[in-house]
Amino acid sequence: MTRRRFLTALSIAGVGSLLGVEGLVLGPHRLTVTRHWVTKPGGRADKRLRIVQLTDLHLRRLGEYHERIAAEVNALDADIIVLTGDSIDQRQKLNALATFLEWLDQGSQKYAILGNWERWIFGNDIAPLQAIYAAHGTRLLVNESVEHRQQERLLLITGLDDYIGGEADYESAVRDQPAPANHLLLQHCPEFRDYLGATTWTPNLMLSGHTHGGQVQVLGYAPVRPRGSGRYVEGWYRDREPHLYVSPGLGTVVVPVRLGAPPEIAVFDWVLA
Repeated sequence: MTRRRFLTALSIAGVGSLLGVEGLVLGPHRLTVTRHWVTKPGGRADKRLRIVQLTDLHLRRLGEYHERIAAEVNALDADIIVLTGDSIDQRQKLNALATFLEWLDQGSQKYAILGNWERWIFGNDIAPLQAIYAAHGTRLLVNESVEHRQQERLLLITGLDDYIGGEADYESAVRDQPAPANHLLLQHCPEFRDYLGATTWTPNLMLSGHTHGGQVQVLGYAPVRPRGSGRYVEGWYRDREPHLYVSPGLGTVVVPVRLGAPPEIAVFDWVLA
């Protein structure tokens, strides 16, 4: 081997090692907190709600990383915490979910929806999952809406069944509701946005997860995304209503790697109309 080839091979090996350390060791725990404003014409600053989104936790064995997530969330003084699916991906990990929910601020109202993994592992028997959520002050929404009232602030929250693992039904979820001034839609899979179709009314904002931001991005490109992602990867999509935010989430699936797609806690300050 010539000196040039040796140095080239050494450089490639070095880069590979660095990427391996980043993807396997550092990346999955490089926690970020992103902050966003949601405003509408006629919004009043004194009617602001702070919503914190946690998604795709894929809780298995809890550790320092998960304690850090809870501590970050608790420091945010959230009015509402939403868990937008795939909190666990193994039926026997319900205790991990219960413990994590205990760590979260009990003063914040919490709402959760199902992801594809919860539908796959529980099928139609979601009662054990509902019981865990209910025991820890969290309302699991499955094709239903709830009015969140906080003093003079009112937000309609609609939580749907998973798009690919369940039977998401937006129309039945909002059927008995009057047209809201402020409406949040929770759906695990972002592709559902493209099939929302003609509806009773269009929500202001849709929060999703599912994609993990591709889990591995190369120069901003995510070569692999799960079914149900559609054209979405992560971040804001404001090309039409409802505006959509896709969080890359907090956990990993299949392989414990994150590269170019750091885990995220998303914070939304919504100035209500």
